[in-house]
Amino acid sequence: MMMRRSILSAALAALVLSLPLAAGAEEKPKEGKDDPALTQQVDLMPVAIPIVYHDTLVNYVFVRIRVHLFKPTDAPAIHTKEPYIRDKLVRTANHTSFNAPTDLNKVDAAAMEKMLFQVIEGMVGRGIVKRVEIFEQTPQKGLPRPNS
Repeated sequence: MMMRRSILSAALAALVLSLPLAAGAEEKPKEGKDDPALTQQVDLMPVAIPIVYHDTLVNYVFVRIRVHLFKPTDAPAIHTKEPYIRDKLVRTANHTSFNAPTDLNKVDAAAMEKMLFQVIEGMVGRGIVKRVEIFEQTPQKGLPRPNS
């Protein structure tokens, strides 16, 4: 009986002593990084963006889009609106050139991200989307740089 109390008290003491260490060992997110516990990323289906050069369609670039959200609970809002987001992107890309200035195999990611942020925020509401990222660009054909 005495031995059992000694073992239980020793185990309890070890548990109590280890709790503050474990609580203090939590790693805080680094500046500029998304905390996975507080944010979520939603990847949209690839979208083909037309590349027009001298009023002629010369290529398509398939872009993959990642939407960073403030809260993980907001992901269904993006998933339900995804077809409309992709439709708006394709319609806008047919009227506005997203060509990279010097490369017919890429899109201007910064311009497209800015437009997409505004479109998505308009569809799902403010305070849901943290940022939009073009994380992959795959050209249909590898074209040389234009000679302007």
